[in-house]
Amino acid sequence: APIEAQGLNIGMPNTLYLAEYHPLFVDFFRRLGHRVTLQAPNAKAMDVGKRLINSDFCAPMVMTHGLVAELADADVDLLFMPAMINEQSLLDDLDQEETFISKNRDGYFCYYSEYAPIIVKQLTGLDLGDKLLAPKIKLNNRPAETAADEVAAQLANHLPNAESDIKTAFLHALRTFRD
Repeated sequence: APIEAQGLNIGMPNTLYLAEYHPLFVDFFRRLGHRVTLQAPNAKAMDVGKRLINSDFCAPMVMTHGLVAELADADVDLLFMPAMINEQSLLDDLDQEETFISKNRDGYFCYYSEYAPIIVKQLTGLDLGDKLLAPKIKLNNRPAETAADEVAAQLANHLPNAESDIKTAFLHALRTFRD
């Protein structure tokens, strides 16, 4: 049987930064032999999101809550929603990572987006149990190897793949995504 048939089914909401970055993560999980269920935005998810949250969030955050709820009810083994802190700046290629306190470019995501997995995990009306995979990912002016090491270390205890395979898959997927 193909390795993909033996892999996990990973759910992913196609919202916030994942609207742009889902090709990276779909490729990453497929390289590891897993299937990906990409949940597209829809009116029902927006209604569900409105009922779930008890705060005044923007429409993309409301949609995120609804899509996560749909995935929680779907036949997925894990729900992937990384905490994307920053992305590679298109303006500067600095020698090192630009720390948040000294940043003068917008390579960072909105605060709510950055911490969406933590916010979603705290919802009292939604029990995700151990399904949520939420690695913290920083890509701005950092070597791809460093980001891959961190992703692999954070996911190694949650995926059946070896940490070295996770790192290799992330590196290849990131390079493909950036090309």
